[in-house]
Amino acid sequence: MRVNFHRKLVFPGIVQTTRRPDIVMSSQHSKLVIVIELTVPWEEGCEEAHERKKTKFDELMAKCRQRGRTVWLFPVEVGCRGFRAQSLWRMLQTLGITGRTRSAVIRRLAEAAEKACAGYDTDEISRYGSQRGQSVVWPPLLAHQPEDVVV
Repeated sequence: MRVNFHRKLVFPGIVQTTRRPDIVMSSQHSKLVIVIELTVPWEEGCEEAHERKKTKFDELMAKCRQRGRTVWLFPVEVGCRGFRAQSLWRMLQTLGITGRTRSAVIRRLAEAAEKACAGYDTDEISRYGSQRGQSVVWPPLLAHQPEDVVV
């Protein structure tokens, strides 16, 4: 698994692209590519953010499919006041993260989103729908990969 900290992630050598998803997990054996794109919008903008991120990676996902890969794209939203969008629950369920582990991940993501947005002017966030291009560095959610997630 590779994570896009400081924008240095290179997409796996399946296709050439300038797109840099937040998290990419891939398996040569199963030819599976899992792409996770996290967004922290104002709560009212979760649906729009989901569609925007999905559209942003549609072409990349199609190219991967053309190369014989199975592709899972998860645009995930956690509102800047801690709102947990259904996309987050669905992603974790699909990846096999359930029970207490899922609850802990969701709680920590919501807390991190609230904490990250606390330093921003809420009028500016609601006016522009984001932190105007400023990146938020997320703490690692899990110290280890859960045993029930197969990648």
